[in-house]
Amino acid sequence: MAVGLGLHPWWVAADNAARGAQLEAFERSARNAPLISEVGLDFGPTHEDARAAQEEAFRHICALCAKPLPCGGKRALSIHAVRSAGTVLDILEETGALGACACVFHWFSGTSDELTRARRAGCLFSINERMLATKRGRAYARAIPADRLLLETDLPSRPGEPLSPARQEHVLRAALRTLATLRNDPDLPQRIAQNAASLHVLRGFSDRA
Repeated sequence: MAVGLGLHPWWVAADNAARGAQLEAFERSARNAPLISEVGLDFGPTHEDARAAQEEAFRHICALCAKPLPCGGKRALSIHAVRSAGTVLDILEETGALGACACVFHWFSGTSDELTRARRAGCLFSINERMLATKRGRAYARAIPADRLLLETDLPSRPGEPLSPARQEHVLRAALRTLATLRNDPDLPQRIAQNAASLHVLRGFSDRA
């Protein structure tokens, strides 16, 4: 399992000084971090008031991640985008992170036009069971090319929740079975494993998927 460095948009500080401290701490750790997890934007009703702070933080993070890793290779970014996929793509393009990083939208819920734009930009998409429980999620899971698909658990559901390897494996395998049936593709498990293996930092994940 790979552990990523993140700054979830829900936890971006509204206060300028506190947000600056968050980003300084992130920058110190990001220099050598190949996997950046749970960064992005959330413009849902609960978090839209923090839009400006979220955009500032995400732009800063993307600019950092566009810089090359000392050890070489691309960073992988796992991106949270709720009602914000277009703005996320704008920032990824503006900062150079779109080309410099392997950008993975987790649980994509944007519009079909935004999905098309993200596909054309070379992004990957990670799928979980809850996404596959929705009509839109199933439609998107069929539309995404097989070479852009990954799996995710989207766990834990809340900070501090215990998360055993056995539970993670169970959730991943359940999502994989549903996805393979939905796409009528018995070779999908091998394809997804290859996609994950192509991202060096996710190689341990692919071994279990």
